Amino acid sequence: MPTVLLIEDNEKLARGLQSNLEFEGYSVLCANDGASGLSLARQKRADIIVLDLMLPDTDGYRVLRTLRDDGDTTPVLVLTALGEEADKVRGFRFGADDYVTKPFGLMELLARIDALLRRATRPNGEAPRATSESPSRRAALTNSRHTRCRSSRSCTSSSSEKPGDTLDSTGRSRSSRAQNE
Repeated sequence: MPTVLLIEDNEKLARGLQSNLEFEGYSVLCANDGASGLSLARQKRADIIVLDLMLPDTDGYRVLRTLRDDGDTTPVLVLTALGEEADKVRGFRFGADDYVTKPFGLMELLARIDALLRRATRPNGEAPRATSESPSRRAALTNSRHTRCRSSRSCTSSSSEKPGDTLDSTGRSRSSRAQNE
């Protein structure tokens, strides 16, 4: 079972992501700031790191640079509200393997994590096993359902009422049509 280190300071978003990742078969370690994220990265061997850039004690760029300066080659997927081209380029130059901006689609995020895990190799040369064939993913793809995370205050879910719906912080479904009005 692949292990995801999630470094995210928004508790609701972190809990939602943790729940969905665990449902998909991942083991999840959570940190709510850069210092504890670095500590967990050094103590535990995660297969992938999902990193927010706007953390309370330090920015995610510093976390990323420290990991790479320490020789850590764990794949890092940046998940952030910073969506300017300069932010993305800076993330990649500091060593990010992928960059996803909020709002994001949960199914896309899970697919990107799987893709990074497929390409990753552990120090022993063995690749971590991705969980791309989980029952919920097959059902979600078959039913064309997905959830978009509109902001760091939104919850995540592996399905919603109708395609394109999002869940707000209370877990209620909102149609994408109503959001755009």
